[in-house]
Parts: sequence; C-alpha cells; structure tokens
Amino acid sequence: TYFVIDVCGAFDVRRYSAFPHERELLLAPGTTLRVDKISFSPPDVHNIMLTQEPFVPLPLTDDEPAGELRARLTAAETKIEALLAENSQLKQANAALQAENEKLKLSSAEKEKVWSIDTHSLARLPAHTHTHT
Repeated sequence: TYFVIDVCGAFDVRRYSAFPHERELLLAPGTTLRVDKISFSPPDVHNIMLTQEPFVPLPLTDDEPAGELRARLTAAETKIEALLAENSQLKQANAALQAENEKLKLSSAEKEKVWSIDTHSLARLPAHTHTHT
C-alpha cells in the first residue's frame, strides 16, 4: 500500500532517516487527512491519495477560561472554512482558465493550418510579370 499525501505543513526528517533517499515527512499530532482517491494496481498494490487539512495550532494555557478557548476554536474553524471555500473557488477558476487555454490552443492551431493552406495556395499562383513603359 502506498500513501501519497499532499501536505501543507510537515517536518522533513530525511536527514534523520535510515532511508534518506525517500522523502519522509513528520506530520503534527492531530493532523487531519482527507482521502481523495483510492486505486488498485495489480498484482496487490493499493494507492491512497490523501490531502492534509489546514492545521491551526491552538496553544492551551491552564489559566485561560473555557469560554475563551471555545471562542478561539470557533474563530479558527471559521478561518479554515473560509480558506477551504477560497481554495474551492480558486480550483474552479483554474479549471475555467485551463478550458479557455485549450480553446486558445485549438484556435491557434486552426490559424496555423489556415496560414499553411494560404502559403501553399500562393505558391501555386502563376507568376505575374510587370512591364514598365
């Protein structure tokens, strides 16, 4: 089983690893991962694509009242929801731009084809001679 994780925050531990050629990362305790895709490759390999959800650390102190902690947690959750919504909007805008880019590539290719036809047509035209009197 292979896990591929799109991370937004992790600690690189390659220099401490027994396998420094591998890209090993250490995720913070409490990290939340979203499963994006699970696929199977014969003979017996499972590929699991994950995305790390944004992590907002909340330092806790013993002297902080529970109400203030709840308020900070709510503010952090609101910020995360806003960032996820913005990310979704950016993904949609990116998809629209990629679609427009494909249309422009096609348009450019069509123009190149027309230009190629025009230059071949011009090459077949009879030569004109000009006489000056």
